[in-house]
Amino acid sequence: MTNHHCVVGCVEQISTPEQNLEENGYSAKTPAEEKKCPDFELDQLVEIRDVSKDVQGAMAGKTGDEANKALHAKEAELQQSCGSDRSVRCDVVSLYHGGVYDLYRYKRYNDVRLVFAPEFSVAQFGGDPDNFNFPRFDYDIGVLRAYEGDKPAITKDYLHWSANGTKDGDLVFVSGNPAARSVN
Repeated sequence: MTNHHCVVGCVEQISTPEQNLEENGYSAKTPAEEKKCPDFELDQLVEIRDVSKDVQGAMAGKTGDEANKALHAKEAELQQSCGSDRSVRCDVVSLYHGGVYDLYRYKRYNDVRLVFAPEFSVAQFGGDPDNFNFPRFDYDIGVLRAYEGDKPAITKDYLHWSANGTKDGDLVFVSGNPAARSVN
């Protein structure tokens, strides 16, 4: 489950003049109706490893271009340490302006299918592209499913879907990134 703007590229690619999914939206009633998203990949973060000592050690005593070259060489080495398996991706992520370096390891899915996307006009109701600073009332959602071997991927960690919804008093967590609000 993600924001609509994350799936709109898929919706555009699989729409046809006869079946305009941007205008009409899409909802697969069964897994067999899920539509494959061309040129789409999903990366599932599966591990974060602190590599600060490795990166900072490679740059120790160096400045300027020499430090930059050492940094980029160490990042490349660490990213390549994940091997050549196309279903794995690794990135070195700098945090706190280089105070911490983490190696993020992802499981990559190349077979991604559209399950649900509302009509573009509903998903983008209000038309303001900056919904973090200026929230609008819309249906900003898209649902995709990752596949492996032409079957839905089986993953250990995922957000569970409740067919029954919630009731008063239930503890509910919502994934996302809350917008900063200024207080006057």
